[in-house]
Amino acid sequence: MRFNHLKVKTILLFIIISIVSENVKAEEVKTQEIESTCFIIKDTLTTLQIDTLVEVDFDDLFEEEEEEIIEEDIYFVCEEAAIFLGGDEKLFTYIGENLNLSVADIEKASSNYVTLSFVVRKTGEINNVKVVLGAGEKVDEEFLRVMQESPKWIAGKQRGKAVNSFVEKTFYFK
Repeated sequence: MRFNHLKVKTILLFIIISIVSENVKAEEVKTQEIESTCFIIKDTLTTLQIDTLVEVDFDDLFEEEEEEIIEEDIYFVCEEAAIFLGGDEKLFTYIGENLNLSVADIEKASSNYVTLSFVVRKTGEINNVKVVLGAGEKVDEEFLRVMQESPKWIAGKQRGKAVNSFVEKTFYFK
């Protein structure tokens, strides 16, 4: 639900009694959407110094609207997560086949894993690749290079539409 329009005459009683009054506890608010909206409205009413009580018509306060997916949003959680074509097994195979690390680089590494974060664009392209937990400069640079050259992924989906999504993966090496 989304707040559709402000009708001061119909919302003041609800706001003042449900939020400002100490007689009504937060548990009595029936939905999270109404509660969130009321806090925003309460701040607005406080700023306007409105304290008039009137009757509330709840049907006019809210109307169902489908959430609009903004094109440049990056989803940290989406209904269908972005995946490498073939799944994690194919991703780990791709990484292993394309890493060019010397034995010396691996021996100098501070750990046997690297955690990367990146964005899978709705087009399947990878960008914003970053090292979250590194194992050493050479190892980190090589993992970044390989991931930046990654083939396209299957984009994450929200409500059936491809969206930009954040991914974090840990890669182990020997």
